[in-house]
Amino acid sequence: MRSANFLVETVGSSLQSSQHQADVVIHPWIKSSPYALPINCLVMRTITGDQPNWDVSGIHIDIPRNFHLADPDWQSRKPVDILIGGQFYWEILRDETHYLGSGLPLMKNTTFGWVVVGSCDNSTVNSNLVTCNLTTLENIEQTLRKFFTIEDVPKQSSSKEEHKQVEELYSSTTTRDADGRYIVQLPFNSNLEKLQTNRSSAMRQLHFLETKLKKDVDLWEKYSNIFEEYLEKDFIEVVPYNELERQSFYMPHHCVVKKEAVSTKVRIVFNASSPSSSGVSLNDTLMVGPCVQPTLMSTLLNFRLHAITFTCDIVKMYLQTRVHEQHRDFLRFLWRTPDNR
Repeated sequence: MRSANFLVETVGSSLQSSQHQADVVIHPWIKSSPYALPINCLVMRTITGDQPNWDVSGIHIDIPRNFHLADPDWQSRKPVDILIGGQFYWEILRDETHYLGSGLPLMKNTTFGWVVVGSCDNSTVNSNLVTCNLTTLENIEQTLRKFFTIEDVPKQSSSKEEHKQVEELYSSTTTRDADGRYIVQLPFNSNLEKLQTNRSSAMRQLHFLETKLKKDVDLWEKYSNIFEEYLEKDFIEVVPYNELERQSFYMPHHCVVKKEAVSTKVRIVFNASSPSSSGVSLNDTLMVGPCVQPTLMSTLLNFRLHAITFTCDIVKMYLQTRVHEQHRDFLRFLWRTPDNR
């Protein structure tokens, strides 16, 4: 545990302070499960009221015996020990749903086991009590530190040995295809063996994205056209059916819209930091190479050398680099067009 200085804003703009934070790793109580979720937590005196907030003692709820519950004693009213942030929702939630019956809550499968969620028409609930577990954070000290870090002159990175390994890897393995495009390998580190499947998580995030895009058909069409263009220009390829079971990583993605942009108003953003079922993401398995671009400071200083400055943009520059066949499975993603192709 270490010191912190956070203001936690709850519903109704009520503010509470948190003076401590801690790094924890959450494991399912089922010992056979290898899943682990590392998170950073704020320490509070009280998170919320005891849960569940309805009495189930007189209600018969038939839970299948083969279901491993995340909380085997879920029906007992107890204090909440930890509130997990919404950024982990799609990683924790699984696809399976079990309906308990009319007027009863339902069950959802998670990486920690099955949970009972939803309302119960026959329960005894305090109608004057509403529980809402939603908070936002404000840390002035962190915001100021980030500001001064951005404004500061860049310092030399200390990972010289890792930089050297990455440079040696690219020097010895980089080739060019018949069209002159570079073919590179991914600079994996020792965490690669810990990378597990995340297809279910990526599928859930795709469903969430589709739900959002259905509200704006024009945006959905533009977003889909980008993938069609990538496919046409050989930037991406369809995974052969017989290769689906290979070790792989699926990058979730979302669209970013910049209406004021001159060229690219809609673009795709892939998330290689999304954790797999082991808690390790693709970014965690890659070594970091040296920055080969001019520093921001030198670029700004160059503006003072001449009276006129020209700027230009190379169209789809990063997509011109090809990834070696043996590493492409780690850059997979899920997508389907509005007409389900």
